[in-house]
Amino acid sequence: MNFLNYLWVPMLIVTCMISAYASKLSNIRAPHGTLYVFLTSILSVFLWMAVSKLSKNLLFDSLLYDIILTIVFSASFIYLQCSPNFTTLNWIGVAITIFGLILMKI
Repeated sequence: MNFLNYLWVPMLIVTCMISAYASKLSNIRAPHGTLYVFLTSILSVFLWMAVSKLSKNLLFDSLLYDIILTIVFSASFIYLQCSPNFTTLNWIGVAITIFGLILMKI
């Protein structure tokens, strides 16, 4: 496996973290919060287009992309404490959803 083909992984992690922060800004009704969400979504789309173009194994790369996207965005969202009203049942639901998405991809 050529690790140079996976230089997109750190870029995806940073993009997901920025997207989570933009979502927080949108949630607290910050000025231009929804614009930031839109722009980070466009950035994610362009990143996926680059990954699909450069990929040597598209199936594996798409699995990796989706799993990283799901876990990093959720972890960033939790770290930023974007959901102070979540109960334990809500957090169990988030964990089950992430686990289910990963199982669907595998």
